[in-house]
Amino acid sequence: MPSLSSPMKLLRLFIISSTLLVGQSAYSQPCEDGQSGDYPCQLVDQLSVIPLFNFQAPNLNDVWGWTSPTTGKEYAVLGVENKTAFLDVTSPEFPIYLGFLPTATIGSLWRDMKVIDNFTYIVAEAEGHGMQVFDLTRLESLTADEIPVEFEPDATYNGFGNCHNIVADTSNKFVYAVGTQTFAGGLHIVDVSNPLEPVFAGGSAGGGYCHDAQVLTYTGPDQDYQGKEICLGFNADQVVLYDVTNKSDVEIISATVYEDVGYVHQGWFTDDLNYMISNDETDELDFEITTRSIIWDMQDLDDPQVIEYVDLGTTSIDHNLYIDKDMLYESNYTTGLRIFDLLQVDQGHIEPFGYYDVLPFSDNPLFFGSWSNYPYFESGNIAVTNMYGSFHMLKPRYFELIDREVRVCDQESASMDILIHRRFFGTVNYEVQMEDESIDAQLMESSSDGAPAVNILNFANLGSVAPGYYPGEVFITSEEG
Repeated sequence: MPSLSSPMKLLRLFIISSTLLVGQSAYSQPCEDGQSGDYPCQLVDQLSVIPLFNFQAPNLNDVWGWTSPTTGKEYAVLGVENKTAFLDVTSPEFPIYLGFLPTATIGSLWRDMKVIDNFTYIVAEAEGHGMQVFDLTRLESLTADEIPVEFEPDATYNGFGNCHNIVADTSNKFVYAVGTQTFAGGLHIVDVSNPLEPVFAGGSAGGGYCHDAQVLTYTGPDQDYQGKEICLGFNADQVVLYDVTNKSDVEIISATVYEDVGYVHQGWFTDDLNYMISNDETDELDFEITTRSIIWDMQDLDDPQVIEYVDLGTTSIDHNLYIDKDMLYESNYTTGLRIFDLLQVDQGHIEPFGYYDVLPFSDNPLFFGSWSNYPYFESGNIAVTNMYGSFHMLKPRYFELIDREVRVCDQESASMDILIHRRFFGTVNYEVQMEDESIDAQLMESSSDGAPAVNILNFANLGSVAPGYYPGEVFITSEEG
């Protein structure tokens, strides 16, 4: 998601003497009247869809992303039953399938990958698979006549065989394999400070089998753990917090259960580490309830507390969720990508923003549909998987210019409507900057009291402007950052 200070690079003003029509990509389908192409939606636009058969496999699963520090290009790293696929999604309307890394042994429904710096680390539930290491910079030099390329791994770690999931501590250069046949399925820690020579660093069977986790250096409100390396584990029947600072002596901080535990699946800290949102993969089936997200108060790591069980009002099973700034992105199987804001998370509330349903024909609690999403591209584009159907590139419509281009002929004035669909509290400020300062551009309002909000950008004295193309940018910032 772009920061609030990122420019809306959507504004164009044309002074022309004839009409020019601009076509739209066949893949791109804006969300209009509740539909984006074939898919139900709200405020989330379809940029492109790649059918599953393009990857020559029976299913997709997880997805992660990488942005090249050299070129700024954005890439999706896609889990497929028999391979890991690599896509250039820099132009999301036209993603390019660059190549793939075959599975190390046999295919698997479960494949997972994470990225640290320029390397991705890949595991699967396939017997004897181990961890593949792949240098993502290899994607930068490919030519059109050689893609898709079948790659070989740059390194392989064989300290375990099958593995359910992998977690990255990007700051400290460790990966945590979870759900292996080592350490009773608990934490298996690998030092990847030298990516081409992964080294076993430690492990822990404490807390039992770990299905998924998040690892970070703690900077939250609990002073007892400041600067410690913390692992937040989702261990099937409980939520377990670990102090993993000493890899050879991992300590359990706390182990907590909640009401109606089905299968403790996955979750994520809020950016300030005060709270956490988690999900349960079988509570909808085991207790015949609707989709729920669980909000936790995490200000005391020794005693996490559930603030609220949030009923999302849908019937699907929830799966992977991620948080970026104040937005929550959930892949909820048959109801697809669901987006919420967290502005009132301290009050036990998450506010629906929009959605994109990858499985239009069913909302039932079934294990197919959207497996996962990656919401961390600087562009704000989101990669989403539909496990038995397709790969999607999507864009939430947080900010919108109703007319992204205005063509003017024999007119003195023109205008553009600006909409903010996201919620913001407090003052929201607006600024327009035209590359050519001779263009008289004025905003109707320089600020608004919160959002959603509407503003108008007016252009005046256009009769004296020479024919040409006049780009500009609108900046929208919130007093909260």
